[in-house]
Amino acid sequence: MLVLCASACCGAARLTTHPICSLACLLAAVAAGKPSTCCPRSALKHALAAFERAHGAWLLVGFELEFMLLKPAGAAGGSELVLQSGNSSFRPFDESVYCQSSSFDEAAPVLDNMVSALEAMGIGVVQYHAESAPGQFELSTKPFPALQAADKLLLAKEAISGVARQAGLEVTFLPKPLPGHAGSGCHCHVSLWKAQGKDSSSKEEAVSLMTAPPPAAAAAAAGSLSGSLSW
Repeated sequence: MLVLCASACCGAARLTTHPICSLACLLAAVAAGKPSTCCPRSALKHALAAFERAHGAWLLVGFELEFMLLKPAGAAGGSELVLQSGNSSFRPFDESVYCQSSSFDEAAPVLDNMVSALEAMGIGVVQYHAESAPGQFELSTKPFPALQAADKLLLAKEAISGVARQAGLEVTFLPKPLPGHAGSGCHCHVSLWKAQGKDSSSKEEAVSLMTAPPPAAAAAAAGSLSGSLSW
């Protein structure tokens, strides 16, 4: 199996003690010299190309990244709830509730640094706020073409986790880390776009998803609700 570099980005954000260069790669079969059928990025790339050929439209995608910000169990403050990961124990950063402004009293510095890191990497942030569960927050990203959006989603999670570690904290994106409390989702904002007229370089216009072909809607549901924790 070969790994083919599809794109590279050396971001300005410093998430560890060393500079980071990120690569978006495709898996290729050595004998055939073509992308492997097991490569999810290749599958998405081909599916998007087929959709555009068939319908003359493309997708812009943005994400709502929900995550739980965690403190080491022995740190002062935070929730009394405990999460175990191997030999390490953590507690949610606070006990705030949905969109409570006071949740930023202590969390603002690390959240601001997360936003700054994402912006430096070319991942725009639309908004961020406290979510429903203890220590839970959400960062919403700007829309990008679907393949770029998928790449940036992975980079965004790495950046958020890296900034948290710099502050002596941890982050979990697990769908349901605390039984009895709201889970963390990754809502996907999808819009369809096509060029006006026959000239593909002319002005773009949005297309209603309600008029999209039924298979597209079914595929979106299958991809976004694939596991029991998604329901």
